[in-house]
Formats: sequence, C-alpha cells, structure tokens
Amino acid sequence: MTTTTTPPAPRGSAPHGSTPRSRTNPNVAVRDFGSLMLDGPDLDRIPWCDSPRLPGLFSKTLLYNPDTGTAVSLTKVEKGAILPLHVHWGEAMVVVLKGRFSYEPTGSVGAGGFGYEAFGVVHEPDFPADEETIFYVFSTSHGILQFYNEDGSPGAISHIRDRLLYIRQRCGEAGVAHLNLPDWYWEG
Repeated sequence: MTTTTTPPAPRGSAPHGSTPRSRTNPNVAVRDFGSLMLDGPDLDRIPWCDSPRLPGLFSKTLLYNPDTGTAVSLTKVEKGAILPLHVHWGEAMVVVLKGRFSYEPTGSVGAGGFGYEAFGVVHEPDFPADEETIFYVFSTSHGILQFYNEDGSPGAISHIRDRLLYIRQRCGEAGVAHLNLPDWYWEG
C-alpha cells in the first residue's frame, strides 16, 4: 500500500477558498491568534478598579498574555497621590494622556509624553496635586512589582495574576471578560 502525504501549507498561507485572504496578496491567508481591538465604548464598559497596594491608583487591564507576560493597562491616579516605594522586575513604558507622571531622579513627563522604566528600577512615583493623571502602562514580565517594608527590607511581591483575581472579585467579570483568559487561569 502506498501513501502520499501533502506537506503542510507554510505558516500564513492556506488553500484558495478558505477564509480570509489578504487583499494585497491573495495567495496568503490572514489569520488572527488572539488579537484584541477595544474602541472607546468598549473601554467605557470596563470598570475602573482600585488597587489595594497602590492607594489612589485605579486601572483597567486592557491586555494580558500569560504566555509572554505582556500587559497593558489604562491607569488613573488621583490628585496628589504618592505611590509606595517599589521595584519593577520587568520593563514598563508609560504614555501620559492627562496630568503628569514624575519620579526622582529620572524626571517627569506630561500629557503626550513617554516614559521608560528599566528592569530593576526602584522608585515612588508622585503626581500633581491639582489634577488627576491618566496614562497607559505597557509592561513585561507579568507586571511583577516588589514593595519594601518600613525597615527597608524587600517586602510583598505583586504579580498581575493577583491583580486580575482582585479585579474579578471586586469589580466583577466586566473587569476581565475581554481578556479572554482560559478557565485554568482562574483556578487555584
């Protein structure tokens, strides 16, 4: 008995007649492996949720990929808030939409500005006393932060999973449903 096998199609291509094809190159199928688009009304439906370790900070987690650790949040901080001293165990980038994001010794950025927080940076951000600050945070390494005890020793560690479990409990499914995380993610 003779069998023949057809080699698999190259990644990104598919036989004609399957869905959907590229408009600029119909020989290639377009695919989506979990992309996400949230328009203004979609963002409005996600509730702002407080953060027990970061008083005065509220956020909407817009994206989290448990495989890569990439996370994106829209963050709002009350007037005059000073967040507790912490270290980032991953990189973070901020784009300020309103207000000002500051910390020493690095500096300060206002609306339209961009900031980069390197792996291992230790800081305590502060915000203007006269207006709230709203910014996007793009982070790596599962958003891991470590706080400090009063004696200066390393303290509690916060992982994005802790935050998402808190959001789900405190703010409901509307705070996490758009993340499309698998059922196993929510299990003990």
